Amino acid sequence: MSAAVRRLSAHQLVAIGLDGEEEDVECRVLGVAGSAAMLGGIGQIAGPVRERLAAGALGHLVFQYQGRLVALRGVAQMPASGEGRVVFAVVDDVQVPERRGGERVPMALAATVQPAAPDGGAFETVTADVSATGALLERRGHPIPPHFRLELFLRAGDAVSCSARLARETPTHYGVQFLEMPEKDRIRLGVVLLSRARVSRPGSPPGG
Repeated sequence: MSAAVRRLSAHQLVAIGLDGEEEDVECRVLGVAGSAAMLGGIGQIAGPVRERLAAGALGHLVFQYQGRLVALRGVAQMPASGEGRVVFAVVDDVQVPERRGGERVPMALAATVQPAAPDGGAFETVTADVSATGALLERRGHPIPPHFRLELFLRAGDAVSCSARLARETPTHYGVQFLEMPEKDRIRLGVVLLSRARVSRPGSPPGG
């Protein structure tokens, strides 16, 4: 069995992000054999994504392992005889961008800051860069408290949320650290980070 795939366990929540697609495919692990994982429990999949899965498409499999995001690069395919199931054949490990390592993905995501204090009003801002563990937010005339709730909008009508803390500040930006983000949201954020990172580095090899 591949060392990379060994980190997966039965019924574990994962998400597949296909190259060039904004929509991620959420599912759970049914089993692992060699360097491939059988995934199931999949909900509704958009027509274009389903067509690409039927033919086999390159992408990332993202999941949480020992408190960190892990991404595997490979080919996802939906067998003709296995409705609602996807086989993901692993090619390589991929590093999910984390702020501790200094790697961040430049992207402008709409964000809502909700102070923890009962009398604190929510306000809108936008990210300058994002990683798996934090983000850089633009200052827009509102002070950010030490701890608050943060909502990031990955795409229209799709958001992830977590508690967060102020890590540093500059005259133009706030650096914040994510705290207690639900597993499902962390995985979805990881898919978006990998997708945007590849777009920002065109021509990079499959392993990143």
